[in-house]
Amino acid sequence: MAETKEQAKKIKKKAQRRSKSVLEPMDHILEALRDCNQLMDKGIITLELQYPYRVVFRVDEERFKSLENWDNEKQKKFRRLLSEEITLGLQSALSGDVIPNFIPFIDSKKDREKAKLITEETRKHLVTENIKSLSHLKHSSKNHVIQSFDWEINTKERDRRLGQLSRMRYATVSLWHTQPEPFEPTSRIFFWPSIIDRTKAQSLTLDLHPYDIKGLINDLTKILKALEEDS
Repeated sequence: MAETKEQAKKIKKKAQRRSKSVLEPMDHILEALRDCNQLMDKGIITLELQYPYRVVFRVDEERFKSLENWDNEKQKKFRRLLSEEITLGLQSALSGDVIPNFIPFIDSKKDREKAKLITEETRKHLVTENIKSLSHLKHSSKNHVIQSFDWEINTKERDRRLGQLSRMRYATVSLWHTQPEPFEPTSRIFFWPSIIDRTKAQSLTLDLHPYDIKGLINDLTKILKALEEDS
């Protein structure tokens, strides 16, 4: 009898979950997508695409917190939508698979349809030709591709070999990278976790003097100009 009651409780809880979608209402998501688009245009939000089909939004905290007409509640809600529905929608739009990303949020046919709608709307608002080609490069390259980029500013005043230094300022830069592995897109539904586990990012950490950085900027500017001229 106790087992029957426990089963009844589980059925009731499941029915309650199905009656209310875990995903946010579509009008809230659409508003957040429009806001996201505008903030990306202004450079307040930047997009980091990683292999395999992982999306990371980087927020310029100082500029984001000083946005006009954005109170704490609106900022908090936008952050939640950005880190969940919008991130999942963009990952799904780029990979072409809805289910692997939204699985924790899908408990009914209605949820499945909503996940597809979120993916389609995210594709319309955020997937530009630039982002599409960047994603294609990440997944078709025969060489290593960038996963993430971290940096910090340091000061060195003394060295074991060189002795006392005059407050030498430099940047420590970590470049995380990985090499894409070939796989069939249709297999991601069944093997998604194993693909993520197989992808081992490596890092290259460099200490850069301002002179090095200026040289890199100069060369990268020339590379960018050459790419834009040929496009």
